[in-house]
Order: sequence, then structure tokens, then C-alpha cells
Amino acid sequence: MKKITLLLTVFVLVFAFTSCNKEGKFSPKKKIDKIYYEQNNSNQGKTLSEMWHWNGKQLQSIDYYNNGTLYSTNNFTYTKGRITRIDDYKNSEYVEFIYDGGKLSKCSRYYEGKLIDECVFKHKGNKIVSISETYFYYYKQENKDLKIVSNPLRFVLSESIVRVMDKNRAKAADSKGSQTYTTDIEWDKDNISKVKVVDGNVVEEEKFTYDKKNNPFYGMLDEYFDHSYFSKNNEISATFTDYYEGEVSTSVTNYTYTYDGNYPIVKHAIYDNESWTYYYEYLK
Repeated sequence: MKKITLLLTVFVLVFAFTSCNKEGKFSPKKKIDKIYYEQNNSNQGKTLSEMWHWNGKQLQSIDYYNNGTLYSTNNFTYTKGRITRIDDYKNSEYVEFIYDGGKLSKCSRYYEGKLIDECVFKHKGNKIVSISETYFYYYKQENKDLKIVSNPLRFVLSESIVRVMDKNRAKAADSKGSQTYTTDIEWDKDNISKVKVVDGNVVEEEKFTYDKKNNPFYGMLDEYFDHSYFSKNNEISATFTDYYEGEVSTSVTNYTYTYDGNYPIVKHAIYDNESWTYYYEYLK
């Protein structure tokens, strides 16, 4: 399933969009067909990153590629129009979603049949305002080594946030037990404005700003719970701040877009001295 990193243990599956957008349902007006990726200042060039497969209005699966090679496929299962399960058969992983009424209440992720992550969601009105996530360790019996599987959050969270999640799972593995973290989420109308997690004397938070154009991923749900899926507009900056023992460190990722009407067809990101670009193609 895909790579991720560390903060906000944010299973920021915060997709309580608005009352007209029901959790677990994804019905975009423009449907993504392919996504290409390019790491700027590299010799690799533009390569296929994702291929989306649809059955009418319903997303059936997504193929993920690395350097042109297929390495994972997510297969979606629906119940009454809501996503209730995602299977990655190749990597022996699956995710299950449980709803209470029309709202997401819990998400559990399994690897080789063993529970490794579980999230419980708290709502205020129609929006998720906190997520309690528990990481479990997985013990591989055949060689007695701890195996930490891929993080359940989508890599597009900001690069800094993704680092936190891997760290938290590593803690759970090292302790041969479990680790639970709670992420608080703040909203500015229909966009997530801030996510924050406190871990002992460490506080990590990320703030976001947005444009006014349509986000083609709005309402999407997958095992990585990218926060941008749950915001109506396109992110233009992500500011990550880490507070630890009186020291403060900050990093910023900025995004610019090329649009076709109100939808992006190119997304360009700059972080520190690195930059990368995503190209979106839609079904005709």
C-alpha cells in the first residue's frame, strides 16, 4: 500500500466534509484517470504514478506504480454506496471502515490477518474533530523479527507529517505492545486548517492554506487518509512546526497549480531545496 512518514499520528482521515457530502461516499464530477509524477532536478523524468479504474460513477480500484512498475493495487468494496473495505492483495493488507449512522466511527487495518492499526473518530456536528489511533506491533514468527508494515496514511500528507507516523509505529514495535495517539483537527469552513498531536513533551502541528478551486480528491477515502481528500479546495501551503524541550523547528511546503477551468491538471510542490510535480488526467 504506500509509503508515509511521521507526525500527527494523523490518521487524518478527517473527512467529515459538509452535510451534503456523506462520509465514505466519493462521487466527483471530474474523475481522475491517471496521475503522473516527476521529481524535479532528477534524470527520471515524468513517470506514471497511479491509474484509476471506474465502474460508472464508482471507483473500483487504483493501481500504484514506482518507476513505471506496478507495485500495489487497492480494491474498493462498497455497502449501500459507502466504502467499507479496501484490499491490497499483493501486500496482504486490508482496511475496514465502520459507520455509526452516516458518520465514520472506526477504521481497522490488518496485515497478514493481524490487526496493526485502529482509529476511533470523534465528531462535532458534521466534521471529525479528533482521531485516536492505536498502533500495534506485528511479530513475524518465522524469523522472530519485528516487522513494521507500511504506514496507513497516504504519502501526500506533508512530508514532515508522514515522518511522525513511522516513528510512532516504530515505538509500538520496540515496546512489543501498542501506542495510542490523539490528533486534534481544526476546520476553516470546508477545509482542514490545522492538525495537532501531543506526545509527552513533544507537540507537532501542521497548518494549511487553500485556493478557491475544486479539489478533485474531495470526499475520497483510502487507507492513507490524506488530509487533502477531506478539504473542498486545493492546498497551497503546509506549515509544519515541531516543539520539543523548548526548541522550535518549522518547515514549509508550498504548492502551485495549473488549471483547466476549476480543476487542477498540474500540481507543483516545493519543500526546502526539493521540488516535485504531479500531472492529473481525467476521464473524457
